[in-house]
Amino acid sequence: TIWLGTRKILIQPVLGHTGGDLIVTVPDATAVFCGDILWRHVSPNIIDGDVARWISTVAGMQHAKNASTTTFVPGHGGVATLSDVADFQLYLADLRSLVSRARDRGLSGKVLVDVTLPEFAQQHGDWAAFVHFAPLELGYMDDELAGQKRRPQPEGQ
Repeated sequence: TIWLGTRKILIQPVLGHTGGDLIVTVPDATAVFCGDILWRHVSPNIIDGDVARWISTVAGMQHAKNASTTTFVPGHGGVATLSDVADFQLYLADLRSLVSRARDRGLSGKVLVDVTLPEFAQQHGDWAAFVHFAPLELGYMDDELAGQKRRPQPEGQ
């Protein structure tokens, strides 16, 4: 907690996009600065992410005090509302679920990406940067679920 005169600023470490993310909350302004924990209608780069933890972090943001009236400032995309936060959580959950189901069918690597990309595009293909990031995300998610994804860890964790 930092005090700027009478204004309280909360800085909170969270998990998801990288091994060392922060969100900054200004309670009296009902504003949360999310950095890359939130991407508003933009496909995220998940190369270093832990998607299960990221989903949990985003879910927690939705249940925070005053979330329905909070302004969320994402790392990418325009200023967001609670609905946008829910949309982003769904994007991550759909990504994880789609890849998990494909892995259950014995798919992996390029074949998994090629088979799952059309369904993922039906769900979220209108998101900015989807054409670039979605094939990468599917591969990174496959690596993550296989326990082969490189994830930097902050010191002390």
